[in-house]
Amino acid sequence: MSAPLIAQRLAVDHFTSLSIAHNYKEDGKDYSLSSWKRQLVTSALLDQYKLPYQKSWFKDTNNNETSRSWYEYIRDYLGYRLAVKDISYQVNLTNYGMAAPVLINKAELVLLNASKKPVATKEITDVAHLQSLQVLPIEW
Repeated sequence: MSAPLIAQRLAVDHFTSLSIAHNYKEDGKDYSLSSWKRQLVTSALLDQYKLPYQKSWFKDTNNNETSRSWYEYIRDYLGYRLAVKDISYQVNLTNYGMAAPVLINKAELVLLNASKKPVATKEITDVAHLQSLQVLPIEW
């Protein structure tokens, strides 16, 4: 199965999980999940298929460009992937995942200082309806 087409289907239908049972071998060849580990994905391909992602996902911990596979993409973006896009007196929370976080009853933003100690918190009550690539503005 084509990894880009599967990823597109997962995103369009807002999938939240994918079972390892979907992976199989036939005639000694790997299919699905195993083969996707060797197929590289680029930001251009994700743009072409109109799939959600963060540009920083293609960077390593030292901010260098890194290659990614379709397997990693599906693993990291299946379900929801929330990130603060920008902040001022308002936080714009963006869902870069493929589905809304429907099972979250309570969420909270936590502001950390340089020592990674919490200095402020803000409860978020309507995060469960945050669909893919939608922005939820939160007054801080």
